[in-house]
Amino acid sequence: MLFNDSFAIRLLNLSTGQQITAAVPDATVIALGNFDGVHCAHRALLSAVVRQANIIGAHSAVFCFDPPSSDYLTNPQKKHLSTVEEKLALFTDCGIEYAILADFPSFHHMSPSSFVQEVLIDVCHA
Repeated sequence: MLFNDSFAIRLLNLSTGQQITAAVPDATVIALGNFDGVHCAHRALLSAVVRQANIIGAHSAVFCFDPPSSDYLTNPQKKHLSTVEEKLALFTDCGIEYAILADFPSFHHMSPSSFVQEVLIDVCHA
């Protein structure tokens, strides 16, 4: 896991399936979301991420919470359309290189601007 004073994330290389303990690669284009089911609109977004990453010479990634933030914010008994393992396989099928899986309780206190700066920019290099 990659740690900061206040949050934890797991970085997975989707081509190898290995967890990476080093920092997120520099210059990363990231899609954010729960991606439950990875439906056609999700696939379009992920394709756009891969395309933009290729254009600017960056890496493609998906950032999501595991377990999903909805487990904490709405009904924790809600069934999900896909498991995290199924999501990772679908991300790989879409050409995404990295999955950034975050622990929601360590992020929920952050303001949107802090999340963007401290997580997306400083840690994920978006």
